Amino acid sequence: MMAEQSALEIELEDDLLLILLEYLDVRALGRAARTCRRLRDAVTSPAADTKVWKPIHRRLCHYCDPDSEPAAPPCYRSLVREICTLSLTGYWRVKGCYDSSGAYEYDMRLSQHGKWVTGTATEPWIFEITGKLHGNSFVTHQRGRDRNDDDEWTNICSAVVAPSGLFMKGTWIQERDGNILFSNDHTGSFECRKISTAAAAPPHH
Repeated sequence: MMAEQSALEIELEDDLLLILLEYLDVRALGRAARTCRRLRDAVTSPAADTKVWKPIHRRLCHYCDPDSEPAAPPCYRSLVREICTLSLTGYWRVKGCYDSSGAYEYDMRLSQHGKWVTGTATEPWIFEITGKLHGNSFVTHQRGRDRNDDDEWTNICSAVVAPSGLFMKGTWIQERDGNILFSNDHTGSFECRKISTAAAAPPHH
C-alpha cells in the first residue's frame, strides 16, 4: 500500500482534475494551489488557463471598449489576478453629460474597503458615495445636494472599470423622493480617470 502517495497522485488523470477545478472560485483555486505540488501545477497549467481561468475571466471582466481587449492571446490567470486586485482608492476626475444636453465635470475622492467603496465630492455639488465592485463592474449610489439650496437627489450609477484601475465609464439615472426619473434631464453618461492615488488632494484644475 502506497501510504505516502496522495489520492490525487494515484487516482486522478489530468483531464478529470481540471474538470474538478472548474467548480472552484478564485479563492478556492488559490487555496488548492497551496495544498500540494500536483494541484499547484494543475492550477497554473496552460490547460487550466483555458478551461478554468478563461471562464472565470469572462464572468468577472467587462471591457470599457473593444480596443481595450487584449490583442494577443492572454494569460487569463494573470488577468483574473488584475481584476481581483483592482483598487479604486484615490482621486478621480469625472466628465459626463446629460442625455438631454449639457456637460459637467467634478473631482471625487474614493476609498476602497475590500469590495466596498465610499467617497465624496464637494464641487459643484455635494455627493456622498457608496458602492461595490463585482469583478470590474462598479455600482454606486451617489446622494447629492445643491450647495445653494436644500434640493436633494440620488444618482444610481453603473460603470465598468478598466483592468488597469485607472479609467472607468458608465451611465446614471436619478431618483428623487423615491421615484426613478427616466427623462433625458435625469439620465446621462460619464467617464472617470484616476488623477492621484495619494492621500492628499491633487491641485485643482
